[in-house]
Amino acid sequence: MKLLMVISAVTLLTACGTHKVDVERELEERTFVHSEKQTEEIRYTIYTDKEVYQEGEVIKAWTESMYVGEKEEIVIGHGGRIYYNHIKQLDGDFELEGAMVLPLLYTTLTKDIPHREDFVKTGAWDADSKENEFWEDFFADEDLMLPPGVYELIAEPSFHYSKEGKEVHVSEGISRIITVED
Repeated sequence: MKLLMVISAVTLLTACGTHKVDVERELEERTFVHSEKQTEEIRYTIYTDKEVYQEGEVIKAWTESMYVGEKEEIVIGHGGRIYYNHIKQLDGDFELEGAMVLPLLYTTLTKDIPHREDFVKTGAWDADSKENEFWEDFFADEDLMLPPGVYELIAEPSFHYSKEGKEVHVSEGISRIITVED
């Protein structure tokens, strides 16, 4: 009888543990929507925590770069950030071209370990333009929030590394489409 109780308890615990892992995996797959590209040695991905946001809601987006080559690690050279972040409204005229103003930096990517970089607002505007007040308000808040519309969040990589004595430059962008509802 005790053996039957032990077997039942182990079976129940195993089933609950498996269910928990399945639920966590399903939640992760539903929560983080992404788009990715891969060169011969670098995989890079843009993520958002969802596809549809409400007006005034913070948009969480980030990129990950992962070295998938044969070495243990690789050093990449880039500007102040690995990616230029652009935002383009597909159903309107909001557009923010990213900017990079810092000097050349170096980041070590370790094999199969993602390097995360948050998608942030960068850019500049003409202080004499009629939209000056809008842009001042937009950049005054660190969080990314957008007016209602359909947007493409674009992460354009701009980094290089050496391979067999040659410089390899990575610059093909990745993007995510999101909607902000009112």
